[in-house]
Amino acid sequence: MAWHFDARILDEVSPNADPMTSQVCQDICDHMASLHGESQLLRTVRSHCMTRSSRALATADSVADAMGMSVRTFHRRLAEQHTTFKKQLDETRYSIAAKYLANTQVTVEEISARCGYGDVSNFRKAFRRWCGESPSAFRLRAVSPQRAAIINNSIPCS
Repeated sequence: MAWHFDARILDEVSPNADPMTSQVCQDICDHMASLHGESQLLRTVRSHCMTRSSRALATADSVADAMGMSVRTFHRRLAEQHTTFKKQLDETRYSIAAKYLANTQVTVEEISARCGYGDVSNFRKAFRRWCGESPSAFRLRAVSPQRAAIINNSIPCS
């Protein structure tokens, strides 16, 4: 089966496009491209994890299948690079979450979903494990001092 379409459609704006998501993803891709010494295997794994994270959780099986290798070979190749699939998935999720927290006002719940978490509390626990602080604390620290003062003043004290 072959698909044929007018190439001019590629110039049209997608009605579902989200410029904020596009910018965050572009920033992450630029950062990943700038990493020196990273193998093609790791770039492919992270790319697959990043594109799958908002739709469905990437698994070692799905990544291995997409790369045309058995899961056992996939794990062996990662071990040769002194890493694991879980570590690569966590690094990708952290990178996505950190970019959203530092550069947007997207809610933690939405960021959690975009990183592939079904439960916000699991995302919060993972984020604390990744960087030692909650997503809210990270966001406050990442914003400018002026914005932090505004945000702090808008939070009611109990």
